[in-house]
Amino acid sequence: MRRTDYGTVSALGPGTRILLFVVCRLVRGLILDLMAKNVLDEVTFDPNPRKVGPGWRLVATYPSGQQEYITGFETEAAAIEWLAGSRCQAWLKARGFAK
Repeated sequence: MRRTDYGTVSALGPGTRILLFVVCRLVRGLILDLMAKNVLDEVTFDPNPRKVGPGWRLVATYPSGQQEYITGFETEAAAIEWLAGSRCQAWLKARGFAK
């Protein structure tokens, strides 16, 4: 096998090489698109509050995958309202994820 910049691609058949090239280009395009939209740098929230003990909580997931629980909601509606309101933006800003 001849080694190329792409490893041992030359050992693959021509149809497989073309397919591999197309898939790599699509993945690269998707990653660049996500980076341009800053999706990879955003905190995401599970939109479904969870009942825990006497209260409700939300789960925030950082870009690194680490999760943080946001607690202190007396009702499910209060948690949902927090997500849509200015307190959520203030929470994000305090952690450096909002302007």
